[in-house]
Amino acid sequence: MRIAALIIPLTLSSAVAFAHDAWVIANGSDGYHLVYGHPGELESYDPAKVEGLSAYDKNGNARDVSSSVHDGKVEISTGPDIALIAVEFDNGFWTENMDKKYANKPKWEIGDHRSSSHSKKFNKNLMAWSSAFSKPLGTELEIVPLANPLQLKPGDKLPVLVLYRSQPLANAEIEIMGDKEVYPTNAKGRASVPIQQTDYQYIAVSHKVDTKSNPNADQMSLSANLIFTP
Repeated sequence: MRIAALIIPLTLSSAVAFAHDAWVIANGSDGYHLVYGHPGELESYDPAKVEGLSAYDKNGNARDVSSSVHDGKVEISTGPDIALIAVEFDNGFWTENMDKKYANKPKWEIGDHRSSSHSKKFNKNLMAWSSAFSKPLGTELEIVPLANPLQLKPGDKLPVLVLYRSQPLANAEIEIMGDKEVYPTNAKGRASVPIQQTDYQYIAVSHKVDTKSNPNADQMSLSANLIFTP
């Protein structure tokens, strides 16, 4: 199992401005915990915001996964030979008031406001490859690797598919940690993204949907990431 696939150095800054995100890092041979923030700048979070956890083996079969809370972090326990862990994180409603200050509240609690959104995040941590992982898991927003990224080296390109509600998402801008460029998807939701480093890759995409008729937020703000070590 590639434990290193889950470890993101916290001192490396990104060349692009990643949104707040959620992912897991290893804390033992079969244990992990969830972190939140920017790559390189972690923040505290409410463990209740973790809506879903799933784990898969090298054959793509779902495996048991459990969680607990310790020191304000969600601790994740799985069995051996886990190849992929996926997380769904509901960051709740965020509203910017007229003084440009944000609160983790729906817009109706704030009243007059500049903007409001419902933020949800979807994370995949890939440690070993299965052809099953070239198919979607079915999350609301998702980056699907269409080839084995663990066999690639810097300079190679990884074909990916971005899906929103299981449909290809065109013109989605894919960001890669350590790369100042963005890589838009085509009409079929596909793009080829370059492998940047030898130790790990952090690939992310976001999508916003207008929900002005919703009493809680003016838009849905979704983000998804894919983390692996070539």
